[in-house]
Amino acid sequence: MHDRQRLRAAGKTIVGKVRPRNEDAILVREEIGLYVVADGMGGHAAGDVASTMIVARLESLPPSSGLDALQIQVEAVLQQVNRDLRTLARQLGVVVIGSTVAVLLCDGVRTICGWAGDSRIYRLLEGNLQQLTRDHVIGEQQATGRRIGPVGALTRAVGACSRLEMEWLALEHGAGTRYLLCSDGLNNDIGDAGLEAILRQCESPSDGVRRLFERISGGEGRDNISAILVQGGLE
Repeated sequence: MHDRQRLRAAGKTIVGKVRPRNEDAILVREEIGLYVVADGMGGHAAGDVASTMIVARLESLPPSSGLDALQIQVEAVLQQVNRDLRTLARQLGVVVIGSTVAVLLCDGVRTICGWAGDSRIYRLLEGNLQQLTRDHVIGEQQATGRRIGPVGALTRAVGACSRLEMEWLALEHGAGTRYLLCSDGLNNDIGDAGLEAILRQCESPSDGVRRLFERISGGEGRDNISAILVQGGLE
C-alpha cells in the first residue's frame, strides 16, 4: 500500500532577452494532477498560437476517474490539436505550425510522463537528477531555432505530422520526489549540473522556480524560458 502524497507546484514563463514574443505556454492544474510545458517552434509561423492552443485545450479538461483515464483524455486532446494545427497551416499556406509538449500526470502514487519534441521532464530523487524524457531531435540543435527537417531538427512535435507520436513513460512516485518540466531555453542556459544544484537546495516549488529564474537572469537568456516544479509531501 503506497502513501498518497499531496502535490504542490509552481510555474513561470518569460520571453527572454532576445525574442520579440513568448512562444512558450505552461499549465498547472494541481486539482487534477496535470502539468504542461509547450514550446512553439521558433522560425515557424504562429508558434505561439500552437503552444497556446495546447494549453487552452488541456485547461478545459474535466476531472477524470484516474490517472490512466486522464492519460487517454490528454492523448485525445493533443491528437485533435495536431489535426487542427495541420488544418490551420494549410489555410495560411505555411509548411508547419507546431509546438513541442511535455506533460506530467501525477496522483501522488503514480506518475506518467508524455512528450513530443525537446521540452524536458527531470526527476530529482534522493538528491540525484535524472532526465526522464529523451529529446526527439536529429543531430545538434541550432541556436537560431528548431525546425522539422534535416540534421539539427526536431523529429516530433504537435502539428508536424499527420499523426502525432507521443512518447509515454509510467513510474511510481517516490516520497520526496521533485519533478521539473522545462522548455529547452532553461536547460540550455543552466545545464543539468546547475539544475540539480538548484533543485537540491530549494525549500519549495515556488522557491525553486524563483532560484531557477534568478540564475537565468544572469545569463544570456536568448530563448523563451519556461519551468514548472512539482513536489510531493505526505498527506
